[in-house]
Amino acid sequence: MEEKKEWNIAIEVLRILSMCMIIILHFFTYSNVIPTSNNLSLFNIASIVIHSICNVSVNCYILISGYFCVKSKFRASKLYKVITEVFLYSMLIFLLMVITNQVEFSIKDLLYSFLPILTRQYWFITCYVGTYIFSPIIRFVCRKINKQEHKLILFIGFLLFVVYYNLFFFCDNLNFGGATGIVWFMYLYFWGIYFQKYYKPNYSLKNFRSYIIVVLLAIASRLPFYILYIITRNDIFLEGSSIFDSVYNSIFPFIISILLFKVFLNLKLKNVNKNIVRFLSSSTFAIYIT
Repeated sequence: MEEKKEWNIAIEVLRILSMCMIIILHFFTYSNVIPTSNNLSLFNIASIVIHSICNVSVNCYILISGYFCVKSKFRASKLYKVITEVFLYSMLIFLLMVITNQVEFSIKDLLYSFLPILTRQYWFITCYVGTYIFSPIIRFVCRKINKQEHKLILFIGFLLFVVYYNLFFFCDNLNFGGATGIVWFMYLYFWGIYFQKYYKPNYSLKNFRSYIIVVLLAIASRLPFYILYIITRNDIFLEGSSIFDSVYNSIFPFIISILLFKVFLNLKLKNVNKNIVRFLSSSTFAIYIT
């Protein structure tokens, strides 16, 4: 999906890893492997740990798009290619589902499949197309502002789209669409562009240690809610235990995403087959749609 002006094998590995984590999240979300009951079984605790690790996947995928965005140009042919691919995949999947009796044919579902981007059948692709159309303006703004002004944008965005959400999670007026909306998508683009313009890798393990610590903090943030549940046996505490570690713009997934991105920016991967990485990286888009 991204127009890559330079080859960064570590970032491409992160792209592949992000797609694998997205698949894991979808598996947990849409399969019956996770019990629906609220309990503190070993299996549920393991699922919480996996979720906290994988919940950064979409953010990292968007950060990568922003990272390469700064050195790319808007091309109508690229936009047409993305829209065409999504349309073909959407129609093919719908027809296969109908033929195999997985779903019943309806005009409404046919229309949704025929217009997958406009009807937000794939929220990520809808936001990506919208952001790509808007990307010349994003690049123009980022060229005009200096480093301190860029930092200020990131900080204000953090207050409005992350901190505000965790304090007033029932209202996402300041972040239209919440964690799956175009505002969040564009905000992460600004982060990716900042890393491309200003971040200098130091190839140390500091970011990896920070990443591990924050992952553990994300998991530990649920403990007070569990203690309250054990004391009161009120399910509301289990339901609210993931408030800081649930959606992509919750405070812990966001911070972990930034730290993981920095980890891979600081990686030197020499003994990796570049051809395999290129192939897998270029396949992630099709995997996401299917």
